[in-house]
Amino acid sequence: MNQLYNFLSKRGQMVSFGLGLFIILIFGFMVYSGLDGFNNLGKEEQGTTSIFNFGLQAAILLIILATVLVFIFAILDVFLNPGGSKRSIIMLVAIAAIFLISYMTTQVETTGKLAELYAKNEISAKVAKFIHGGIVTALWLGVLSILSIVLTELGLGNMLAGLFSKK
Repeated sequence: MNQLYNFLSKRGQMVSFGLGLFIILIFGFMVYSGLDGFNNLGKEEQGTTSIFNFGLQAAILLIILATVLVFIFAILDVFLNPGGSKRSIIMLVAIAAIFLISYMTTQVETTGKLAELYAKNEISAKVAKFIHGGIVTALWLGVLSILSIVLTELGLGNMLAGLFSKK
C-alpha cells in the first residue's frame, strides 16, 4: 500500500490525466459512430437514446472513484504522518463543529412557501435540517476564506500563518 501511495504521489496527476483522456477518446468514438442514427431520430425519440450513457456513467464512476481515493489517502496520510496531519484534523473538527451547531439550531419551517416546498418534494424535517446545516457551513467557510484573503492582502498573512505553523 505504501508503494501505491508513493507512486500516486509522484505520478497521480499523469495517471488521472491519461485515464480521463482514454475515457474521452472512447466516448468520442462511441458518439461519433452513432451520430448518424441519432440525427435521424425525431426530437422526441432523441431523448430516449442511449448514445450518451457511457459518458455519463464514466463521469459518475470517476467522481465516485476520486472521492473514495481522496478519503483513503487522507486517512492513510494521518497514519503515515500524524504530526503533519494535526492541523488538518483540527480544521476538520472545526468544520464539523460549525455544521453541528448550525444543524442543531435550525428551526424547520412549518408554514409558508418553504413548508410548501418541503411537502411538495417530500423533504423530512431531518433532511431539511441537514440541508440548512450544509448551506450555513458553506456560507461560513466562504466568509472565512474571504476574511483570510483580505487579512493576507493587508499584510497580516504572517500573523495568520503563525497561528497554524508547526511547533
